[in-house]
Amino acid sequence: ASASIFALATSATFAQTAGETIDEVVVQSSPFKKSSDEIISQTHVITNNKIDKNTGTTLGDIVKSIPGVSVASHGPEVGRPVIRGLSGRRTGSLVNGMTAGDISDTANDHANIINYFDINRVEVLKGPSALRYGPYATSGVVNSFNRLLDSDAANSYEISAGGSTVADGSTGAIYGVRSFNNMSVAISGFDQDSEEIEIPTHAESYYELTDEGEPIVDVSQDVANTASNSDGLSASVSFRGPKSNLTLFTNTISKTYGVPGHAHDEEEGEGEGGEEEHGEEGVKIDLDKETFRGTLEYQLGSTFNTMEASLHVTNFNQTEFEDGAVGTRFGRDIQEAKVEFLNSNIAGWSGVFGISIVDNELQTSEGGFLPTSEHEEFSVHIVQSLDIGEWSTEIGVRYDKVDLDNNSVSRSFDVGNASVGVGYRLNENSYLGSSISKSERAPSISELYSNGYHAAASRHERGNAMMASEEALASEIYYRYEKGTQAFQFAAFNNDFDDFIYLKGAGTEIRGNDVYDYLQADAEIYGFEASFVQTGTWRSADWSAELSYSNITGELDSGEDLRSIPPEKIGIFSQLNFEDVSVGLDVIVADDQTDVPTDQHQTDGFTEVNASVSWMPAFSDGTVIKFGIDNLLDEEIRHHASELKDKVPEAGRNFKILATKTF
Repeated sequence: ASASIFALATSATFAQTAGETIDEVVVQSSPFKKSSDEIISQTHVITNNKIDKNTGTTLGDIVKSIPGVSVASHGPEVGRPVIRGLSGRRTGSLVNGMTAGDISDTANDHANIINYFDINRVEVLKGPSALRYGPYATSGVVNSFNRLLDSDAANSYEISAGGSTVADGSTGAIYGVRSFNNMSVAISGFDQDSEEIEIPTHAESYYELTDEGEPIVDVSQDVANTASNSDGLSASVSFRGPKSNLTLFTNTISKTYGVPGHAHDEEEGEGEGGEEEHGEEGVKIDLDKETFRGTLEYQLGSTFNTMEASLHVTNFNQTEFEDGAVGTRFGRDIQEAKVEFLNSNIAGWSGVFGISIVDNELQTSEGGFLPTSEHEEFSVHIVQSLDIGEWSTEIGVRYDKVDLDNNSVSRSFDVGNASVGVGYRLNENSYLGSSISKSERAPSISELYSNGYHAAASRHERGNAMMASEEALASEIYYRYEKGTQAFQFAAFNNDFDDFIYLKGAGTEIRGNDVYDYLQADAEIYGFEASFVQTGTWRSADWSAELSYSNITGELDSGEDLRSIPPEKIGIFSQLNFEDVSVGLDVIVADDQTDVPTDQHQTDGFTEVNASVSWMPAFSDGTVIKFGIDNLLDEEIRHHASELKDKVPEAGRNFKILATKTF
């Protein structure tokens, strides 16, 4: 999906109507409610008009243009965020600060199940503030905001329809919110369908085909088992009192998608247009998720200004079909409760004190690579900020009591995290800061208890039930400059891990399948990120341009490279805004990734070019029509962080359109 983001990597976004200055953006995920250029560590905000809501959008696609952020795709419907080389349980993928309620943290082929039509804002938070949500100070949090949970939303009705060419995709959605005195009601629904994607070249990579001794035929083709369908309904009701807001929310999402095996071009039996569709059937996933959430905000008016309480309940069921037969079944029941007290002035400090409780039961069918297990967690967190003159200080402290049980082996972990950040405003335009974090993470269910054939990954995975917690000492230094029409920022970071948990090929097979083990060793991940933004005016239009760069290195203490570390990346994002037309051109250049462990192929670099046009016709008030072209050059794109990169590249050139009418 097209990024279409021109100010994504900066500490601010641009006004759509005033090209001469850079607007201040308040970060909602932070308890301090400061602008992003005042928060310790790097923070990024993606606003509603920059979120692609057409078919094939994943959470990783939305954030991948940020320096230091990549996407771990696993077919067209799966794209998990990778922040500074870390993903899965090391990063948080949340909705309004709580779990999204899926099983994306258990395996690479499991999607983030989110209704992107309801999402009107995405924030990426790092540093001390990230401890509000989990042990994420060394990596980060991707927090999506659902507009049905906004009790202050204005009356509005919206209908959207669109489609795309690369997989004959179609999409449609409705949304409405209406206020009645001190109450408001909101409802939304969506439906999306797509067929098999078309790719510009051979499905398997050059390195995979060479290893297998197969011919390399450069011809476009469809990839079997990449079709998808999803639909969902959401509703909420909010009650507003003199000192309180209560919102009750429910939604259901159903989704079916394929995880491709691999496809080959054949000389005989060519299909339409001289292209041939071939492939092993692979795994097809059918899932549904039902969620209830209640949020209460109450103004206390004492030492603590506000109390915020949230309750989240999810019932999730997923069936994986292997070659058409029922394979592994997953069921997950999640109950999460959180209470937070926000303070604005305790001896000059402002922030949040909070506790949370999570009960997470995972049920699996017999013979799956994961056993039935239970994850219970009790957490306490404190995040505070102090401003004195030109100095700013942030501290975050978090304690987690984590209990994991698979009915045969029980583990308990006491996990502590602490982070301190200091910033100094050199002058009205410049800000220099640094942070240091001591992080600890309990192993995940997958890392502890995996033991079996993982069909979607085509390998046998083995965990280690006696694994220790993973610890890290993380440091970051950054500099920000912002003056008028220009903004620049630079950050360098280093994560020094003890008992880093990683996946490694064992060099053996079980029933003809390669065996991969979860192991532990000391490791280091380090790198730097930079971006420069310029805005201006041209004739009657406002324009903006951004140049960004990131470089990440990850290696074990033995000197062996870590698996799936994203390559060096350059981004160029530009936007031209007229009164009723906006034109964008985004370019991402990824270098070759040759720093790989012995059990992984290197990955060739690519140039991804995406173009977009948004039109607000003067004759139809409230109408926005978005045209886009993803992968304009029809490039062979393989994300190194993808476990499927040597089996299937990303989709080829894709023309798309989405029309939205707001009443």
